[in-house]
Amino acid sequence: MRICSRKILASALTLCLTIMSAGTVLAGDWVYGGPDDTSKWWYRETDGTWPAEEWKEIDGTWYYFNADGYMATGWKYSPRSDAWYYLDASGAMHADEIYETGYLNSDGAWFNAVGYPRSAYNITDQQRAFWGEQLVKYGLTEDISVNNGDGTYTWTLYYDDTTEIPNLYYTLLTKLVCTYNGLHAEWTMKDHTFTMTVKPREFYANDMSIILPEPAEPEVPETDPSAGTAPTESGPAAETAPSSDTTLTDPGLAADADPFTGPQASGDDSVGFDAPSA
Repeated sequence: MRICSRKILASALTLCLTIMSAGTVLAGDWVYGGPDDTSKWWYRETDGTWPAEEWKEIDGTWYYFNADGYMATGWKYSPRSDAWYYLDASGAMHADEIYETGYLNSDGAWFNAVGYPRSAYNITDQQRAFWGEQLVKYGLTEDISVNNGDGTYTWTLYYDDTTEIPNLYYTLLTKLVCTYNGLHAEWTMKDHTFTMTVKPREFYANDMSIILPEPAEPEVPETDPSAGTAPTESGPAAETAPSSDTTLTDPGLAADADPFTGPQASGDDSVGFDAPSA
């Protein structure tokens, strides 16, 4: 029986194509710009669609695409995980990196070097030292909010390209939990301006002694200088010395006074807090 060589060749070619297609995953491609913006990148899937408002792993690297479909860069807050991430100029997410005020975990999420306080009256010495320094750095020891007249207050902070945005964010939250008893917050971050509008349940106080480190007590000299031998004077002043019955007070005695430790907690000190939404 003769077998047609043409049929054999066709069958072999069909089988080869089937095997190849089963093991091949077609990848999308990067597209620079678009109809309305020629300075950003987006990713075109094989079916012509594109990711938007979602994370996507491409060639082993994670990227985030905004609601308009363009690749995000810089610091990115994810409401779903309630965490900050850093995306460099190429859009690639960073991980396992240490910064001055925190670090990026192996999954890319930001962690503060010291957790921020969740209550105005439940602050550890470590939090007081760390966050007190951050409040001073960002000029948040005073009330810089704007009263909107509708029960809300707006806080505006400015930053540059070197600012660790998560640290700025959590420093402001530290200020807020020390000022308000429960709050809801909404915020935006655009053009090097960070704006947060809060609606507090009630005020605690604007007394930053709650969080700022207590001032160091003045040092008291071990030996009273007045107990030593007075230096020998020469000249007209040595001829006569005015007498005085006034008793001088040693300035060092003031160090015995108890330092002010700020208001004391009373009643229910818990703070309700709604996570801000981006």
